Amino acid sequence: MKRIRIHCSIKINRGPLKGTVERIGGINNNGEKWNISIQEALKGTKSGLWEFYVLDNNVEVTLSAEFFEKLLTPYSQNENITIFNELEECPL
Repeated sequence: MKRIRIHCSIKINRGPLKGTVERIGGINNNGEKWNISIQEALKGTKSGLWEFYVLDNNVEVTLSAEFFEKLLTPYSQNENITIFNELEECPL
């Protein structure tokens, strides 16, 4: 399992799902930028391929498959999105 830090997110910027996180991203060990969909993150987390985390006040917070599943459920993401509020917007 590869442990990966999330540095940024891409949110939907209009319509009824405005503010919903649709992609996450970061910088890999080679210094290359990456981003993947929430669906890809869920699939990789469930399969054991990846384990994602964010830094919250310099503490690593691991994000579970259940967390990504909740992000995919319309209107329930608002209670879970706060962990992404401090992240920068990923460059496209």
